[in-house]
Amino acid sequence: MDTSDDDTLRWDTFTDLQTPGDIDLEAPANATTVGPWTAGLRVFDGPEWAVTHATYAGHYNDDITVAIIGTQHTDGRIERKIVLGWPIDPVITADEARKLMAALSAAVDAADEG
Repeated sequence: MDTSDDDTLRWDTFTDLQTPGDIDLEAPANATTVGPWTAGLRVFDGPEWAVTHATYAGHYNDDITVAIIGTQHTDGRIERKIVLGWPIDPVITADEARKLMAALSAAVDAADEG
């Protein structure tokens, strides 16, 4: 491993960690995008759900998003997480809460698959 002049490890020295090029693992179930193998794993994005969100004034703000992300390891292990994207205005209506519950339920089911 290379070190800088002050003997501090540099981040780019870790890019030398090689992942074998002959890995023959299929992409995780429901993956929508899959990154390259790096240092023994690759990241992926899964399904995403959006709940339309309106501010108090009735103007539409950013959607509330629920998404699956994860990592796949060269030994076949897959780890999935659920990510919430929340708008600046965190106050939601009962209807938005119902839609959010449905989106979270679908995300839990998708995270459990595979």
